[in-house]
Amino acid sequence: MKKFLLIAAILVSGAFVASEAAYASPAAVRQEVSMSEPTLKTRPGVIEVSCPADGRTYTFQVYSITGQLVKKFVVSESSLAIEVPQGCYIIKCESWTKKAVVG
Repeated sequence: MKKFLLIAAILVSGAFVASEAAYASPAAVRQEVSMSEPTLKTRPGVIEVSCPADGRTYTFQVYSITGQLVKKFVVSESSLAIEVPQGCYIIKCESWTKKAVVG
């Protein structure tokens, strides 16, 4: 009976480790993908976008919360900070659309 319990415990722990490894893998892939996309940061009065050094050029559009185009600009392999009044904005690029609150 002890051998049976020992074997069952080993099998269960092995399955748990395998499922943990399978679960961790997609997160690592998602992290890799997200690092190759432009990032967005806000500071008081400023929206800052940073692009990865992948040789691509990204076009950004900044819309007010009412849908009016505020600014349109192109960035490649660098960061750009644009000054905007306090408020809520929607920023779009080829790979994502995000909400930004500028204080």
